[in-house]
Amino acid sequence: MIAGWAVFVFAALFAAAPCVALFAGSDRRSPAVRFARRLALSPLLSACWVFSAALLLSVAAARIRPPHPQVHDEFSYRLGGETFARGRAANPSPPSPAHFETPHVLLEPGYASKYPPGQALTLAAGIRVFGSPLPGVQLAFAAACAALAWGLRGWLRPRAALAGAILAATHAGFHADVLFSWSRSFWGGGVALAGGALLLGAVPRLLRRPSAAAGLALGAGAALLAVSRPFEGLILCAAVALPLLRAACRHGRRAFDSVLAAAFPLSLALAGLLANNAAVTGSATTFPYLLYERQYGRAPLFAFQDPAPEKVYRSEAVRNYHEIDQLGVWSRQQGIPGWVRESCRKLWEHARYFGPSLALSLLGWPLALRRPRVAALAGGAVLLATLLSCWSLPHYVAPAVPLLFAAAGAGLARLAARSRPLALAALLAPLLLTAWKLADPPETRRAIFGRERARVEAELEALPGKDLVFVRTPPGYPRDLEWVYNGADLPSAGIVWVRTVGPVEDAALRSAFPDRTAWTVEAGTVPALVLPLR
Repeated sequence: MIAGWAVFVFAALFAAAPCVALFAGSDRRSPAVRFARRLALSPLLSACWVFSAALLLSVAAARIRPPHPQVHDEFSYRLGGETFARGRAANPSPPSPAHFETPHVLLEPGYASKYPPGQALTLAAGIRVFGSPLPGVQLAFAAACAALAWGLRGWLRPRAALAGAILAATHAGFHADVLFSWSRSFWGGGVALAGGALLLGAVPRLLRRPSAAAGLALGAGAALLAVSRPFEGLILCAAVALPLLRAACRHGRRAFDSVLAAAFPLSLALAGLLANNAAVTGSATTFPYLLYERQYGRAPLFAFQDPAPEKVYRSEAVRNYHEIDQLGVWSRQQGIPGWVRESCRKLWEHARYFGPSLALSLLGWPLALRRPRVAALAGGAVLLATLLSCWSLPHYVAPAVPLLFAAAGAGLARLAARSRPLALAALLAPLLLTAWKLADPPETRRAIFGRERARVEAELEALPGKDLVFVRTPPGYPRDLEWVYNGADLPSAGIVWVRTVGPVEDAALRSAFPDRTAWTVEAGTVPALVLPLR
């Protein structure tokens, strides 16, 4: 932990130094100020600096407080990452699906994650190169911050653009569960943030003067959004389409070249999505997410839709998750008062998450942004789309988050023009908040569950041989704390997690895994009880 703190302090100083020199330095002829100005003016150097700062901070935070999967989505994404790391898009269906049924995982026609492949591919890269999925998440977030450093230059002056990107790299919010969550959790947000940064960074460049390079960035951003957050990405693309079409009509041939450049990466992404759909669902036009909803989902995707007909579930826990928890979220948003109340709650959660950056953005929006109307249209469209959805989490709005950090960078520059001490305090606030949370992390229910499951997993892996673990949950056990998640290759896995179904069914499953030691985990206690199954 001491080494982690040393890296964190170095990374914090490394990240803040350019902005401190730019906004708090009084002598423009000093070497530090001249270097910071040169750094801000160079697109390549500023991107590399922000990438390094984000990566160092993420690695240091993980060394101090190692993250563990906690929520359903993280386990599902990790399954997708392990599947891609083995060179396939889906795995053979497990025996006795009733024992393996769990939220957000397809069991038929293949065993796979229901989510788009973008985030899982970053986990797969971490597994293949480093042997762990976490470095893939950290590198994806650092690359997103580097893309943000380039993208913000289309909206802001270089000094404010560098400040906005560094604020993203040092992000910390006021929410109890937030601690570099986009670089520490397996459901991420970095891929969608990178896609939004490239797409939104290309928009003002294309509006001023179309070019093949800006068109390529636009297509690459749209491709990343298609494989990570396709719904929000589509809304963002639709919001900026009309201004881009008007600009294309004015520029003629030059605009045609940018359209061709944009079509290349986007067509590759769409072809990859169709191939992934065919491998997982058996149909190129059927997305795994929609197939999962067709098999299990009761609550609709949007608050104004009606619930789906009743489904047949093999597991009582999964039935309660969809019939009680998910339908409960939908029912709270019915009627105008219910939708307004839940929308306010979602907006409050977003405000707590983005914290200091949101406060700074109020100073810079929209006066210091170029094309403020386009920015307001794009950001408002994505935010409204998430409010109309039944579910809204901070990484859902990641495609439009570059606009928030653009406004935050502009706000920091305007604050520095009026009070350098206040600007310095605003710049250092996220780092101090992060250090405080690392030193005294909140003990949430999910955090305790993540550590408990990781502890049991480590203890069983330390024993010789392979294990088959039957999970028992008492009545009233929280359904958002799910133990039954497995890796991609069940036959070779050291531990296979399953539900208890019944004496006959459990005995039949044990015969399907004859070379494993059977255990029972009583999940209702802390610490969880691990007992040999006789």
